[in-house]
Amino acid sequence: MVAGGNGGMIRYRRLVARAVALALICGAPMAVAQAQETGATTGDGQPFDPDNLPPVSYPALAETADTMFDFIPEGWVMESHKQGDLNNDGKDDFAAILRMRDPANMVSDPWLGEPLDTNPRILLVAFREGEGLFRRVVANHVLIPRRDNPMQEDPLREIAIKRGVLTLTLENFMNAGAGGRGMRPMPFAGRRPISF
Repeated sequence: MVAGGNGGMIRYRRLVARAVALALICGAPMAVAQAQETGATTGDGQPFDPDNLPPVSYPALAETADTMFDFIPEGWVMESHKQGDLNNDGKDDFAAILRMRDPANMVSDPWLGEPLDTNPRILLVAFREGEGLFRRVVANHVLIPRRDNPMQEDPLREIAIKRGVLTLTLENFMNAGAGGRGMRPMPFAGRRPISF
């Protein structure tokens, strides 16, 4: 700790915050340089570049469906889902994480010894309207970041519904290069459609 009472502690915290920010800023370029040096490639054989990931077309999801599985577009899978009443109407709604399954989004990385999955995800939320009918209220492909760094762990940690609140927990952990770690649960609640 830096001497000097509360002012010293504040300076110490600022110093730590700056060090963490610098590590996060420097970690990504370092990992990119390492990936380029080792010959990492995308699924189509092109050199790996996190700023130039294989392009993705996001599907238009159905407005309504009979079951949660009817929302899943071709070429995508449901990674996880949770059910619970999100709009206080006494009916079980659901939230799901959909993930693309396209081999072109698998990045070859000799450092990992296995392909890096850059396939994107969609957060889907649907409210139940009567028996056997769900209405989509959220289809968001921006909130969960697409993995673009071989040194970064998968950012998605958890999706949960408890007491009418949808919580999505994301984490930023670099296992080499940056040394930063942060986890943030994001709760969403309300009668109206959830917006991000």
